[in-house]
Amino acid sequence: LGYYSSWADTRWCNQIQPDEIDVQKFGYTHLVYAFGGISEEGEIESFYGNTLEYAEFQKFNSLKNDNPELKTLLAIGGWNFDQTRFSSVSSSPSRRRKFAKSVVVFLETHGFDGVDLDWEYPVTRMGVPEDYGNYPKLCRAIMEEFQRSGHEDYILSVATSISVQHLQDGFDLVEMAPWVSFFNVMSYDIYGSWHDVAGALAGLDYISNTFDYMLGLGVNPSKFVLGLAAYGRSTKLVDSNCTTAGCPIDGAGMTGCLGEPGVIPTFELVDFMETGNYLSLVKNNETDTMEMVNEIDGDIFFTSFDSEETFNIKYQYAFTNCLRGIMWWAVD
Repeated sequence: LGYYSSWADTRWCNQIQPDEIDVQKFGYTHLVYAFGGISEEGEIESFYGNTLEYAEFQKFNSLKNDNPELKTLLAIGGWNFDQTRFSSVSSSPSRRRKFAKSVVVFLETHGFDGVDLDWEYPVTRMGVPEDYGNYPKLCRAIMEEFQRSGHEDYILSVATSISVQHLQDGFDLVEMAPWVSFFNVMSYDIYGSWHDVAGALAGLDYISNTFDYMLGLGVNPSKFVLGLAAYGRSTKLVDSNCTTAGCPIDGAGMTGCLGEPGVIPTFELVDFMETGNYLSLVKNNETDTMEMVNEIDGDIFFTSFDSEETFNIKYQYAFTNCLRGIMWWAVD
């Protein structure tokens, strides 16, 4: 499964249109368009609430013309979305039904095969305590509306945090599982510029601990999809003599062509590795991630990311633990 970030077709580098994703090369079975939103009236809509993006939906779903087995979903929410709207639409039976009905109409209209709820996060971020009990009810309302409308084949996935604390506080996985096709576990952004020290973007030790918790709840492992990051997180080191995980940092490091401070897409990381443009590049065997150190204009940067070797380690982890599969943020 892969997410497509809708702004990829307008950024200043490596632009990718929705209909240019190479489905067969990477073997995608599911693609998710990120993001849609929720209107003030409590119905699904495009992210900015206008119809301009409808043409992009059409391009995205045209991928199924040459790939008839492909399933496409629309992700709702995301980090930059007003999370309070999730709390609102899940807060009562009537609001849940209204939202669920709007989801069905939207999917029918635009040709998607399902919806992915990306609430970041119930209870703990812009949320209320009632979110914990209401989120499973929202999932149930959507799935029951799929069945009621004759769309039993529609997919409902839920993006979840990799933080055990976030999961315990906001996600009742046991109650959600019967009403969710699968969970897309965002197994990355474990460390970044918001911390005081450098650390692994997607350390397998941390990931394994979280999956131990989730599987320990009794949820079938086939309900979980392991998330992989097609980018690295770069941070600025404080001390040039301390350049490994655990060393002090001072905010975001290098900025890649995506324009987000500290985020380096994989296609740029490959350039670094192929040209040898770094001070050091090592595999951290405790976290099964790569650590690259660069010097630019006198500043020293630490970047954590995955390579082909460490991606394969994570593939094997998903296979060994009988997970449903893997997903990428992002295919572009």
